[in-house]
Amino acid sequence: MSTASTTGFAIADYELWATLAQIILFMLPLMSGCAGATAGAMKAIRVQLFSKQASHGFSHTVQPCAVAPPRLGGKS
Repeated sequence: MSTASTTGFAIADYELWATLAQIILFMLPLMSGCAGATAGAMKAIRVQLFSKQASHGFSHTVQPCAVAPPRLGGKS
């Protein structure tokens, strides 16, 4: 599969596939780049922290007086 090896060789036309399959094929190489320390991509922990902070910001908008800091691994 050329999406994993980045060789450019493809045995199928990916544009004919379902949209969900295309999104998954886009996200998997991105996350594999996130896992490596020297891949130069955004690290997986930063993606997780960003999503937690975004959900915290949304909940803070809904309930501005609530005190609930985002937690990762039991730590604020």
